[in-house]
Amino acid sequence: MFYNLIEPNEYINDALKRLYDPVAALTLLKKVEETSQKERFLKNSFYHEAIELISGNTKLTREQAIRLQKLLIELNCLSYVFTRTKKRDVEIEFPIREARVIRVEFTPAETDFYNAVTDFIAERFTARYSSSQGISFAVIMPQRQVASCIQAMKE
Repeated sequence: MFYNLIEPNEYINDALKRLYDPVAALTLLKKVEETSQKERFLKNSFYHEAIELISGNTKLTREQAIRLQKLLIELNCLSYVFTRTKKRDVEIEFPIREARVIRVEFTPAETDFYNAVTDFIAERFTARYSSSQGISFAVIMPQRQVASCIQAMKE
């Protein structure tokens, strides 16, 4: 019985993987009509909207692909249990990140706190592992936390 309820998910999930190939997505999505859940989909407005969106389309815009993804997620037989949006599934061109250094001058008290945290972690690491090998890796996260927000690190 449970298998019958989720059987259409196989086709819906496969269609989700082919958002930018509407012809393949349409073929896969229509396979839900071959399952025991056929009537459920034929009465579903999301299903009809998805079919209409990809019918006769050989290429979807980004907005259309996002809309199709949302519709297919709603059609998933387990959508009432969980939902999940994955940006990588709808993005073709990811934004290019540009790292840049922002120099900040610590006050003497802030520098002392930063160094105290670094020394504390280094001492604990050395005592625990009887070696200083890997110590720079061990202090990175606490140093980043201090640099991000000294007040939060104090608490």
